[in-house]
Amino acid sequence: MASNGVPNVPLARECYNCGQLGHISRFRLQPDRRLNEARPSNALVPVQPLATVPPASNVGTTVPYYAGQYNGGSGGSGLGRRVSSLEEIVGRINSKHEAEEARLRVQREEEEKRRREKQDEERRLQEKKEREEFQKEMQREISIKLDKVCEVVGGKKNGGSDEIKELKVLVESLSRQCKMGSETDQKTKKTEEIARLRFEVDRLKRGNGGASTSATVIGVTRDSEELIRLRREQAEAKATTDKCLATMEEVIFALQKQCESAEANAEV
Repeated sequence: MASNGVPNVPLARECYNCGQLGHISRFRLQPDRRLNEARPSNALVPVQPLATVPPASNVGTTVPYYAGQYNGGSGGSGLGRRVSSLEEIVGRINSKHEAEEARLRVQREEEEKRRREKQDEERRLQEKKEREEFQKEMQREISIKLDKVCEVVGGKKNGGSDEIKELKVLVESLSRQCKMGSETDQKTKKTEEIARLRFEVDRLKRGNGGASTSATVIGVTRDSEELIRLRREQAEAKATTDKCLATMEEVIFALQKQCESAEANAEV
């Protein structure tokens, strides 16, 4: 049976016009019986059931709108309650769906973050490995180059030492020769001077026997000048020899400095 508008009455899930379940009164051609001004009678009068007629087509017909059919679920009709319950169910489903989407989004973000971290770690390990290999290669090349430099410097050092030894031997031989030459020249010159003086004295004695003293003095003076000239030449020769020796010592010192600088560069 249909509800008479009294609150707290069980809701009848049937059409108010034809009494069939699942029908909605607003889509029926007959007016809603709830809006009739006539009050239902309390008398028990047998009522003949209405003949069921197939519904006519809705084309060209106008369905009247009755205020208060659906009042936002605030009215006492069952349709509003059903709509409210459906809206609530839909809201819960939507909230659950949004929560599930949020959870999946967070899970995807975490997976993406872990994947990026893994890729970064692999990249760092690869870069570290490449850097270590590059350092090993550089150390190997530097070691090879240092070995070559040491070999070259060692060869130069040996060659320089040999040259220094040869120069030292040459200087010593020249020094000995100069000393021997100077001594021999001095001895020879002294012997010649003595012999010449003796010869001059004998000649003077044999010549006049009584030659004037002035002539003797002049001869002695000439001999003294000759001796002075010889000594001066000897001093000049000694100075030239000393100069040559000094030049050679400078060359030896320069070679020693070059060898020392080469050794210092090899150690660095």
